[in-house]
Amino acid sequence: MNKNLEKILEEYRNKTRTYKEFTNTINFLLESILKKGSHKYHIYSRLKKIESLKEKIERKLLKGKVYRRLKDIKDISVIRIIFYTENDRKKFVSKIQKEFKDSLEIT
Repeated sequence: MNKNLEKILEEYRNKTRTYKEFTNTINFLLESILKKGSHKYHIYSRLKKIESLKEKIERKLLKGKVYRRLKDIKDISVIRIIFYTENDRKKFVSKIQKEFKDSLEIT
């Protein structure tokens, strides 16, 4: 196992609880906003499993991408909201942007 991989996995083990709490908290906040808005949606959240993290790092290394630190990996915690209508999506994005004063990048 390469040195960067070992370092990243160790850091992830040490921070897993923090990442899990963060994911759950953001999921709860977003779902609260969604429920108040009567949107039709499905929300999904997940924390990358350590095995998946290791596989990703190794797979990317084969393609020439080298992760040096845990913070270089962007999809450790994911929250995905699927809206059933474009109108609901637009209303929600607008509400979030106003709430956070456009400090978030939302796609």
